[in-house]
Amino acid sequence: MTSTTRRYNRTLFTAPAPGDDTRSLIRELDAEDMELVLDARPDGSAQLAKLCADADMYYVHQPGLPRALASPDPSADRHAAEAAHLALRHRTCLLAPNDVRPDVAAAVAGVVGMRVLDLAASPSSVSLPGVRCGE
Repeated sequence: MTSTTRRYNRTLFTAPAPGDDTRSLIRELDAEDMELVLDARPDGSAQLAKLCADADMYYVHQPGLPRALASPDPSADRHAAEAAHLALRHRTCLLAPNDVRPDVAAAVAGVVGMRVLDLAASPSSVSLPGVRCGE
């Protein structure tokens, strides 16, 4: 019998902006079995989009997400809900400006009760190089 139950993710992952080492970031996300990179940085990256496609990952650029979530406008809920819907359906890593990344991740995850895991702070053996806990 084939299951008709949809799979929902319970965790929204985050990572620091890749800087100049975009290839390394994609390798690490691939090792973590990410399916979608949700880029909430103001300036998207065509190189990141191409590397995601090469790694069979989706790339979604939502530059207005941090600004929308910081505003009192009711449309902020819609932006967070759209991002949360993506994160529920696909194993997602959120990239946002480092100063607002925790707040954006918490706002998106809070819509549907997901937890947030920062790959840079993860003590697991597979995490972003050079930024593991204790290094």
